[in-house]
Amino acid sequence: GLVTIMVVTAGAEKFEDRNGNGQWDDGEPFDDLPEPFLDTNDNGEYDVGEPFFDSDNNGEYSEADGVYNAETFIRAIYKVVWTGKPEENETAAWITHSPTTTLIPDGGSMTVTARLVDKNMNPVAVSATSGDALTFLEVNGALNATQPASSPGYFYLDTMEAWSLDPTTWDFLAFDETAADFTCKFDDASPDPEGTPVPYTIGIDASLSPGPEGEYGDFNPYSFSFMTTVSGTVQ
Repeated sequence: GLVTIMVVTAGAEKFEDRNGNGQWDDGEPFDDLPEPFLDTNDNGEYDVGEPFFDSDNNGEYSEADGVYNAETFIRAIYKVVWTGKPEENETAAWITHSPTTTLIPDGGSMTVTARLVDKNMNPVAVSATSGDALTFLEVNGALNATQPASSPGYFYLDTMEAWSLDPTTWDFLAFDETAADFTCKFDDASPDPEGTPVPYTIGIDASLSPGPEGEYGDFNPYSFSFMTTVSGTVQ
């Protein structure tokens, strides 16, 4: 899931140095900061019970005091997404197809969608530099993948950004549960009104890297295959 890391250090409140003398002067705008706190519900303000750094050691949370502080404690916020490996079930990683029938008419097509998430609905960790990809493959040659146009049936995985964060405060804004959805359209490979029905089977595999790991930041790729396949007949 989404993990928030708060770093607190001794510092000064940020100010606009209008005269360029390197120090705050009366009347210059500044960031009037409260005590550093962990905004666990991402609402942009302190709520009772949230962890905080007691800068003045008075045993309670203190709001901004309206005075410029050249010696205080300031915070930095970072957010990290921790994910597991894909887990295939009806509430996590899954495969769907349209139309729902597996009988495709001569010259027809089928659209297959795969969701690549862990058991908690987090898009799984991937790396563009490791060549991570999701592959849609029809094994009998009855159907041709047509998406994406640059590499039909082969989706390079550089990132799956499901979380929207405020670029200034890093507060959580929204979650897109479709960020890890990939859709591939398959067309009849050999339309022939006089031909005999041809069986097809569509499987989906992924190569993934959860790293970097270890002292040297190595990537340790692994493979994942959906147990579910889509099988039927092209009429």
